[in-house]
Amino acid sequence: MPKGLNDLPQFTVRSVQVDGERVLLNGVFDRIDGVHTDGWDYLYSFGPPYLAAEVVNFDSQSYQADYRVFRDAVTIKGLQPGNVLYWVSAYWTPAVIDAVVDLQHVWTVHTFVPQDAYSRDNGRVLTPVSQGPPVPAEYTRVNTVWDHEHCGVCNAKISRGDHYYEREQNFFCSECFEKFVRTHDLSFLD
Repeated sequence: MPKGLNDLPQFTVRSVQVDGERVLLNGVFDRIDGVHTDGWDYLYSFGPPYLAAEVVNFDSQSYQADYRVFRDAVTIKGLQPGNVLYWVSAYWTPAVIDAVVDLQHVWTVHTFVPQDAYSRDNGRVLTPVSQGPPVPAEYTRVNTVWDHEHCGVCNAKISRGDHYYEREQNFFCSECFEKFVRTHDLSFLD
C-alpha cells in the first residue's frame, strides 16, 4: 500500500527554546510506532536545511518528546509552536524524501557514464569533477575513475550503461524510480 508523509509519525511543536547554538524543541507525537527514543534522527519538513534532531527526553506514555536541533536550521525554517514535522530515521537522507514527495520536479532518464574525479596523492577519490566545489591544489584530476553511484532507496550500484534518475545529486535506479518516486510512495521507509 502506498505511503505518504501523513502516514509517518507526526511531531507537533509545542515550544521552541533557544540554548546558545542549539534549540530545544518540545512537542508531542500523534503516534510513536518505530520512533527511536534516543540518539539522532530527523524531524522532516520539505527542503533544506534538514533538522537533525537529538532526543533529550522521550516519554513513551504521553508521546511527548524534547529534541535538540541546530539553531540555524530552526531560524531558516521559521519553526514555531503548532508546526508539524515528520519523524524519519537517520538511516534515510531527507533529500531522498524530498525527491520522492516533490510533485513539481520534472524527471528525465540518464545513462550512467564514468566521469573524471579529483584524487589526493594517496589515490583516495574526493568527488566527481562535475559535482564538486573548487578543489585545493593538492588534488589531481583522474580520468573516468568515478565509475558508479548508488540508488538512494535500495543502494543498488548504478554503473556504466545503467539507466537512472537524479535530483540534486540523489540518484535512483529505474526500478525504485518506477516503484517509489514516480508514485510518490514512501513505503520504502518501513
